[in-house]
Amino acid sequence: MLKWFEQTLYEMEANGEIAIVLGHHPPGCNACLDQWSKRYQAISDRFQNVIRFSLFGHVHKEMHNVIKSQSGKSIGINIWTGATTPYSDLPAYPNFRRIIVDAETML
Repeated sequence: MLKWFEQTLYEMEANGEIAIVLGHHPPGCNACLDQWSKRYQAISDRFQNVIRFSLFGHVHKEMHNVIKSQSGKSIGINIWTGATTPYSDLPAYPNFRRIIVDAETML
């Protein structure tokens, strides 16, 4: 999966395109995915000029984290969206997010 992702980003970079990444499981939120998260981080670092931001689910809470490069420079943001899962310890409010992207800069 990550090999495909990286190859797609290479192609997008060559074509001058940008990416908004949508995924289910956010990197770094589960110890069993540590190696996957490190590889995803390296890809995010390499393609910081292509990836505008990333949206993830899975954690059932509204959260975000700043993506840092290997040198510690801020290079992007991951947004973790909430859910309507009726867990007893989490509110089950409907969750929507509106994101406005500038058509010229794609920011």
